[in-house]
Amino acid sequence: MAIVVDETERRQALIRELIINASAAADASSVSTTRAAVESILDVLVRELRLDFACARLNASSAAAPADLVRLPGGRGADDARVRAAFSRCLDVDGHKWPFVIANPLGSGHVSIGVAPLDAAEKLGVMISGSKR
Repeated sequence: MAIVVDETERRQALIRELIINASAAADASSVSTTRAAVESILDVLVRELRLDFACARLNASSAAAPADLVRLPGGRGADDARVRAAFSRCLDVDGHKWPFVIANPLGSGHVSIGVAPLDAAEKLGVMISGSKR
């Protein structure tokens, strides 16, 4: 259990560092710039931490629906209904305990989940990462 907690803490620390760096470079008022920055963060997380997937939900303006982004290993985006459903379930859980573990939406076994807001005020959205380790 300690390995899962250590991995989750490592993931969350990297997410925080990437968000700080990306938010310094991106203009939060520009949806396309913010989306591109978040997509880059997801790609780096999946590659550097060898994650099974990383997702983000970008909060939208009152005129548009939230945007869900999913990244898989190899720099691939995903429009996989299983990952999107698991992502939505993770966002709906209130008061979860860490490590948060769910059935692997892409295969057998389970994945531990890390959740981090995209900004301190939690206005931009949230990011979720998943790993079998």
